[in-house]
Amino acid sequence: MIPELLTELKHVDSVILFVYSSRDTLRNFRLSIYSPRLYFTTPISDIQAREPGQYSSRLEGQTVLSAGVVLADSRNFSTTSTSTYIYDGTGGVNLYSSSFLSLKAGNVVLVRGTVTEYRGLTEIVFSDLRIIGNDTLPAPLKLSPGTALNEDLEGLLVRIDTAVVSSLPAYAGIGKSFTIYNGSAPITVYVYPNTGIDLSDIRPGKFVSVVGIVGQYSTTPPYNTGYQLIPRQKEDLIILGGDLYSDNLEVKIKKNIFLPSKGETALIEVKGPEGFYEVKIYDNMGRLVRLISQGNKAGGFFQWDGKNQNGNVMPPGAYVLYVSVRNGDKVLKKVKPIIIGAR
Repeated sequence: MIPELLTELKHVDSVILFVYSSRDTLRNFRLSIYSPRLYFTTPISDIQAREPGQYSSRLEGQTVLSAGVVLADSRNFSTTSTSTYIYDGTGGVNLYSSSFLSLKAGNVVLVRGTVTEYRGLTEIVFSDLRIIGNDTLPAPLKLSPGTALNEDLEGLLVRIDTAVVSSLPAYAGIGKSFTIYNGSAPITVYVYPNTGIDLSDIRPGKFVSVVGIVGQYSTTPPYNTGYQLIPRQKEDLIILGGDLYSDNLEVKIKKNIFLPSKGETALIEVKGPEGFYEVKIYDNMGRLVRLISQGNKAGGFFQWDGKNQNGNVMPPGAYVLYVSVRNGDKVLKKVKPIIIGAR
């Protein structure tokens, strides 16, 4: 019965299910005060699906009815047009309209529109939108160190717990962008001005934690580049600090971003009181990569050629320079990022 019913309703957006009580003492059925509506929507995973080897939606150009929870206030991205993202448990996708509509994070919306591709970003350009409720936002997907942004993550809310900034914010379109390293993976962070996020302290060497939506702006076919991490609000970008611990210990790195493949080395200058010094390199998961020096009585100059204890060149990415000196019963510490650049 149900398949035949669905066939008959293939051009219907939704049906109302009338719920009745069991028979009462007068042998009557009573209509429930709650009559749920069943919507026939296209899952976002189907909208984001693509043919093997392709990067565009296989539903491009088709009209769909879809639904999901809004991941960010639309006003944070634009006040002249509508651009935000929705998530339905199967995936996320951008919503767009040339007219501005104020949507709030947590709104559950039902949208009808055409699936389009703009600079590699899959969108639903909607002609009709209804707010049908509110819901909690999904927890951000944690990206493990070394994971880069890609097509499979487009439209999702993700988080990077510890990354190092490798470039100053620079104007890009109406906003600003800068690069961070998630392990060995460079990631572009794009910040819209309406988010109110302060970028004045963002500079190379700072450690940050970022939550954001994965977007894309690619200029050339096959549109498989230009992925961006887009924070939505002030709380999404937290500076963890670049120089940690004691101000009485000075550490400078010349050639902080270096290319061992070209014979380059990082020159490390350490100034501090006399004591028992240790200079070490760790990866971003806290594993010891190289012991540079241990036991000398004063600071000085040290070098790292990008190799581990076994003499193998480490892959591109962010590493941690750890310098400590034991002076009497005190231990002074300094932590700085050090980056092996990509070729």
